Amino acid sequence: MTEALEYYTRVTERAQEPWKLAEGWLGRAESLFRLLRFAEAIAAYDRVLELNPASVFALNNRGAARESLGLYEAALQDYEQALRLRPDDPTVRGNRDRVLRLLEGGGD
Repeated sequence: MTEALEYYTRVTERAQEPWKLAEGWLGRAESLFRLLRFAEAIAAYDRVLELNPASVFALNNRGAARESLGLYEAALQDYEQALRLRPDDPTVRGNRDRVLRLLEGGGD
């Protein structure tokens, strides 16, 4: 996984086209997430969303990273934004519903 992180870091450093830069940051974010480096993953997802604010994938996964750090309110905001963009996404809806239960004290 660290090889993937190194690769995507190089992409973000060298990319000229906006789409390639966004792709590099997304790959970097995913690699950091898989390495359980959630705070760094959140920062990388932030960069993806600066480049592509309508990325449901990045919103959902930033929400998951925030949720992993216990940042439930922030995670909920990401899931809600993702659902505004794609209301019928069952994964995002499930994530949102789980965080709502956590916020209500119901656990997972």
